[in-house]
Amino acid sequence: MLAEIIHLAVRACDELPCMRDGLIEDPDIRGDAYFRVRADLWRENAHLREAMRKDLGMGGPPDPEVGEYRYPAAS
Repeated sequence: MLAEIIHLAVRACDELPCMRDGLIEDPDIRGDAYFRVRADLWRENAHLREAMRKDLGMGGPPDPEVGEYRYPAAS
């Protein structure tokens, strides 16, 4: 499970420069480009958070924020 968490953490971190680059190209935080890169970052963070909760043996309902950011990858 640790290897999966590390893999997911790397994927989440890799989205940060994508967001930075997207904001350099189009700094409008109300535009579609921003919402696509933000959705990708939040989606990767959601996967990481779910895996970490599972690894810690946390029961109960899923984190409510996790489902909010489960978007398909922007193309």
